[in-house]
Amino acid sequence: MKLEAGRLNLWVFGPGIGEFVVVHVPPDGWLSIDGCSADAQEWPLKFFRDQVGVAPTHILMTHPHADHARGIRALVEHFTPHGRVTWPRLGVVAPPRRKGDSGASQDAFDSRLANGVLTAVKTRWRRQPASKWTPRAGQREPLGSGEVLTLSPAKEALNQAGEQSFDWNRVATALAVEWSGHRVVLGADLVEKPGKGWSAVLGRAPVVRKHVILKVAHHGSLEAQHEALLKRLAGEDAVTLVTTPFASQDLPRFGRSDGADLLLKHSDKLLLSGLPQAFETQNRRPRQWRRSRLALQRKPIAPDEPVGDFPSNYVHLVLSAAGKVKANYGPGSVIVHRG
Repeated sequence: MKLEAGRLNLWVFGPGIGEFVVVHVPPDGWLSIDGCSADAQEWPLKFFRDQVGVAPTHILMTHPHADHARGIRALVEHFTPHGRVTWPRLGVVAPPRRKGDSGASQDAFDSRLANGVLTAVKTRWRRQPASKWTPRAGQREPLGSGEVLTLSPAKEALNQAGEQSFDWNRVATALAVEWSGHRVVLGADLVEKPGKGWSAVLGRAPVVRKHVILKVAHHGSLEAQHEALLKRLAGEDAVTLVTTPFASQDLPRFGRSDGADLLLKHSDKLLLSGLPQAFETQNRRPRQWRRSRLALQRKPIAPDEPVGDFPSNYVHLVLSAAGKVKANYGPGSVIVHRG
């Protein structure tokens, strides 16, 4: 898991419970996105404190679902001590306060974990206003020698947030990291709804540029993919598709006309940080499969060598200034081929 200096580094971790993504933009930009835990270990703090030994410059919870909130509060608390002059930029999705609203509705997330993150972040916003980051579609944020463009959520979507039966995936924070003339799109869990979701993102002019890496939205589920977005890929030989699995929902699925099949029509391979099955059944070594073989699988695939401790189940992508992408395959990672 060695950092390659002078290049954009992207790590994608899972499964476990959740999804953990890290982006390093040289020389000193570190973006931590969401969180994950497995085997009683929360991964965000272990990565930054124990693996790379640096403080993140940005910490983001893309949306308030319990699985994506794992370990974020501990990361925030560790890197915002009293007396420290500069804190990371802290970002969360929260609905705007309405007239006459006491603020309670902003805390009405669907999980105690997500509420805990929101409370911790809001407390720090008050203590150090410079740490406040509320991503909205169209905003740009410096990250190292590059920029982060927020693709979603838009204000109109946030205005509906918190209503009864609201799907928080609709306002998940999708990002585009731009560096050295190249674009990495991070889809979070943004889902497509008629005229909303990715359709709204694609309707905004700044998104027309092609991209070289796509962190596939919502664990490769069919409903989170959009043909128009996939058609903007830079071409089979230049694009890398990567995602995390979601074991409890059996994502991604590999049958014909399902999520993985759609994605593999636009690239010759799909990189997974693990199989869509429980953490303890992951393999210690990287594996390669054809989509059709995984589509026939009805039981968890037994590991040749059981998964070890953290760090495990990850893909590490390295983007050079020339636009070349190199993949480093961590324990448990999977390359899914067409056919």
